Amino acid sequence: MKTILHTFVALVSCLTMASCQTDGETGRSMQQAPTTQSTAQGIVEHKNVSECNALVTAGEAELLDVRTPGEWDRGHLANATFIDFYKPNFKEKVSELDKDQTYVVYCAVGGRSAQAANQMREMGFKHVINMKGGIKDWARQGLPIEQ
Repeated sequence: MKTILHTFVALVSCLTMASCQTDGETGRSMQQAPTTQSTAQGIVEHKNVSECNALVTAGEAELLDVRTPGEWDRGHLANATFIDFYKPNFKEKVSELDKDQTYVVYCAVGGRSAQAANQMREMGFKHVINMKGGIKDWARQGLPIEQ
């Protein structure tokens, strides 16, 4: 089992390093945000604002805001659940959520939400989506934000 785990970690490391290289033919950067990311428990999807909005609008997913209280107070998405990623009790609060529900996790631009989504998958959540671009992309697209 250790050998399989070590092989998996090495493979992920190689893939991560390869995603930061340049294209040998064009010399252009090949850095692109992944659309999925493997964790020990499964896959975290990374979707853009339009895709996430469609899922939430269709009632197929719930929103989880993982920003700070100050960020939340400046504006948040309608019907979002708020759990501050930086609080020591983050995992405890998240564990109270339904693990069978689909969650679209968002923050300001997508970094914290990606980390939170990975933690949720490791905790056994079945379907977690990181909203690429976060609430900033949401606002740029003119979608509603509540105060």
